[in-house]
Order: sequence, then C-alpha cells, then structure tokens
Amino acid sequence: MAAAGLSDWIAGSRADYLALARRKAADVVALSELRKDMRARLQTSPLFDAQSFARSLEDALWSMWQQKSTK
Repeated sequence: MAAAGLSDWIAGSRADYLALARRKAADVVALSELRKDMRARLQTSPLFDAQSFARSLEDALWSMWQQKSTK
C-alpha cells in the first residue's frame, strides 16, 4: 500500500483495520476517485519497476553470497 502511495490504508491492528475498512467503504466518492487512477498509480510505483527490483534482488543475492563465502 505504501508503494502505491496509499499509506493511509495501512492499519496497525485488527481493530484499526476494521475501523479503517468501514470508514473507507463508507466514502463512496473517495473510492470512485481512487479507482480512476489506481492503474496509473500502480504502474508508476516501485512495485512495477522491474529493473529496479531485479537490481535490488541481484544486490541482495550477491551480498548473501559474499557473506557466505567469507565464512
């Protein structure tokens, strides 16, 4: 949710989640607006940046390999 710019949709507990879900579901206008740009929002988010993801994964794997090979 944070990667899509929707940090305000994140709840810290089950009770918070239920209250948040009720509040968000009741705001039909806001939901409609959100739906209009959700695809564009996701496509421009880090979630859809395949090159960056691959680079980060490569760096993580390389780091793990280096740590393992030095032991």
